[in-house]
Amino acid sequence: MNSQFHKFIAHYNNTSNNKAGNIMIGKELGNILYHHKNDFVSLLNESGISASINTPNQKLIDDYVDNISNNKKLAVGTSILLGLHNKQSGFPGATASNNNTIKSTFNILKNTFAMHEKKSNAEGFSNAPGGDASDGGASDGGGSILGQTAQGTAGGGVVGAIAGAIGGIANFGAASVNAKAKKAEADNKIFDLLQKKSDLKNSIISGVIGSAQADKEAKAKAEESKKKTLRVGLIIGGVVVGLVAIGLTVYFIRKKKK
Repeated sequence: MNSQFHKFIAHYNNTSNNKAGNIMIGKELGNILYHHKNDFVSLLNESGISASINTPNQKLIDDYVDNISNNKKLAVGTSILLGLHNKQSGFPGATASNNNTIKSTFNILKNTFAMHEKKSNAEGFSNAPGGDASDGGASDGGGSILGQTAQGTAGGGVVGAIAGAIGGIANFGAASVNAKAKKAEADNKIFDLLQKKSDLKNSIISGVIGSAQADKEAKAKAEESKKKTLRVGLIIGGVVVGLVAIGLTVYFIRKKKK
């Protein structure tokens, strides 16, 4: 795995750089998925997400990303898994460093995803006078514009009705603006969550592709080294054979002269 993972993940956690930490976590997960698919599958299963070794990688990635924002077990399991695959040993303070890696990873996942909660797109509309989310506050209940107008008519004639209607409009306008602001905030949070999930998904895929490419290059390098060794062996063998042939020729020529 990444020998510098513990160093960078701790740095990202300490500096609250959750975006960079999220991407690094994704790439490490991609490495694990490529090299140790069983571990990735076990992570999902232990977190209550059905998966098997035969499940396509893309499906495993989608299931992971879809659940990371509302599955604490998955976040904890991810932290432990990355800690194990980047475990350090053989020096004083290794245990403390390993623990810090797990804590830093969890903190980044928690800060990136845990604050997002599923909310209705109509949140806030129930604050409109006398109404609910279905009609935006314009029902005939006593707190709605129509309700307040009727109350004004009963209490003070036309003047009271107008005053009640104006008051109702003013209140509804304020509630409507507030509702729109809350809806915009909720939409922004949803968009932000989708963006973070997209970053994580892309980084996991990048990790898989990067590992596959590195594996391919390593195999190509090993094959080239093998061919080079064979070529050197043939050259040396040819030289030896040539020297032997020359030696034998010289020997027979000298023997013939005698």
